[in-house]
Amino acid sequence: MFREQLRQEQRDLKIEMDMVPKSQRKDCYRVRKEQLDIDQQKREMKFIADQQSEQAVRMARIQLDHKMKILQIEKNFQQQKHAVLRSREASEWDLEEKQLAERHHLNKQELKDRFYLQRTQMLARHQRELDHMRRVNEMDEEEQIRLYANFKKHLPKDFRTESKTRIAMFKESLRISCQKDDPATLNDKIRAFEEKEKQRVRNALEEHDSKYARKLKELKEKNATAMRELEEIHVSSIFF
Repeated sequence: MFREQLRQEQRDLKIEMDMVPKSQRKDCYRVRKEQLDIDQQKREMKFIADQQSEQAVRMARIQLDHKMKILQIEKNFQQQKHAVLRSREASEWDLEEKQLAERHHLNKQELKDRFYLQRTQMLARHQRELDHMRRVNEMDEEEQIRLYANFKKHLPKDFRTESKTRIAMFKESLRISCQKDDPATLNDKIRAFEEKEKQRVRNALEEHDSKYARKLKELKEKNATAMRELEEIHVSSIFF
């Protein structure tokens, strides 16, 4: 059911991409698919970790119950045997009691050792899962930084081109509407407009930088939350 859901999400993405303009479809699909693959990988890791943790806990409980039942049966047997053979010498009973205590101690120690081994293996697996999620998060953040760096390469040039076009249009507008103004006045208006354009470009670049910084911060917070949630799952699986 879970993996069918993942496959359905991939199919839904393809259907969604059919609605994107053909000129943008390939790049858009690649970016969205990378994001979806990373998200599905995280969810699948969590799903597998939950299944493994639940199975390990159930197995430990079953083994513990089984051992305790065996110990209880053996203890009951020895008590019944003592009731039947109470006429024997006290030394024989002391020997039996000592042997029972030793067996009980050995069984209990064996159970402790096995549980410790399982817990150690579980902690090692948890650490591997955390390391894997940390690497995925770092790749996600690095990809976000790389994408914005590529975008930012062309951004100033695009703004400057747009600004030159606006200035040219403004000059043409002055030429048509302010024919009676002297050249000095026209030059002042052009310089003022050019300064406004420079400030507009600076503001636009700063706005893009701020927007990117917010998106990167949100991504890091999201990844940090995912790490904390995985750690909480690990902690709960150890104590239950």
